[in-house]
Amino acid sequence: MLGGSRELFNELGHSLRLIGTLITNYLLIMKFNFLITDAQNGLRAFDVNFLKSLGLRSSFFSIELEMVGNTLSKGKLILEVPTHEYKRLHGSSKIHLIKHGPLYFIKLLNILCMKKKKIREVALKTQDLYSANWLNQAGNL
Repeated sequence: MLGGSRELFNELGHSLRLIGTLITNYLLIMKFNFLITDAQNGLRAFDVNFLKSLGLRSSFFSIELEMVGNTLSKGKLILEVPTHEYKRLHGSSKIHLIKHGPLYFIKLLNILCMKKKKIREVALKTQDLYSANWLNQAGNL
């Protein structure tokens, strides 16, 4: 018999990355008062000019975290679209917790220390109609 927790406990490294992602999501939600379910998903779509304005410096897997943190600190919205990640067909993850974990943790601490702008104020001030409409549908943030 195969239970439903195979994905969670299949491999120690995978389980630790999953726990780290959950903790990261929780800290970002507390910091920015904005619900995000997967800050580490690498699938992104940006306006090129906005992407350049983020001033990204990361070059490895913490780039996703930096994108999310910089976007939310500017008071901009992130629209999450449900996706499914299939099992990797070839190769293995290049993330090594001992090597990359401390760098990721430092990046997370930097983001948690950023000043933040309130999303509603930015949407109304810049007359960002998409954000204003989204906020009206989602409720007060």
